[in-house]
Amino acid sequence: MQYVWFIWSFIIFALWAVIYLDKKDYRKEMLKMSWITMPFGLTEPLFVPEYWFPPSWNTTLLQNEN
Repeated sequence: MQYVWFIWSFIIFALWAVIYLDKKDYRKEMLKMSWITMPFGLTEPLFVPEYWFPPSWNTTLLQNEN
């Protein structure tokens, strides 16, 4: 589970690349939107630790006891 973010990012990138290579009419739009949304993805490591605490076996038991 250590590389789950990397694996899903790679899968999404692979889908993006397949569409990019297959649909020549959409290439310009895809690149434009990728550049526009890229800053949001690059700032994700700053915000994810603030709200993402994955549930685990131990925290579930502790929460149920309180």
